[in-house]
Amino acid sequence: MSLETAIHAHLISKTEITAIVSNRVLFGDVEPSREQLPQIVYQIHDNDSVSTLDGTPVDLHWPILEVEIRSDDPADIDTVSDLVRRSLIELETGATIGAETIEELSLIDAGTDEATVVIREDDDTVEVLRRTILARVGYRYDVSAVT
Repeated sequence: MSLETAIHAHLISKTEITAIVSNRVLFGDVEPSREQLPQIVYQIHDNDSVSTLDGTPVDLHWPILEVEIRSDDPADIDTVSDLVRRSLIELETGATIGAETIEELSLIDAGTDEATVVIREDDDTVEVLRRTILARVGYRYDVSAVT
């Protein structure tokens, strides 16, 4: 299981989140779509593998997790953002999700509102509100797969 899959599994395991966004927890650079609101879109901004001075790989990675909550309803933005933050805080002290061991998770930015995205479909306009949550994730992985 990759970190991407582990984060997805963690978020969709929260019934409070899926009650609002259903299965619309998406990984990658996904464009907003009216039919897909509200939604959670997340990305992992990975850093390079770390090695010691003698070249021995270190099994601890510290990528940035970017979670974007999108909706056309401000109440959904507030509620889902709060639920996502709480679900990430559960990982702060370490957790195992599938085969991934999360050693630490630190919220960097607990919620920054961004400019709205306007979707125009036929003569209808929808403003999509976005809030971004950033976290640094320390997790262990199998170094033998890198060597």
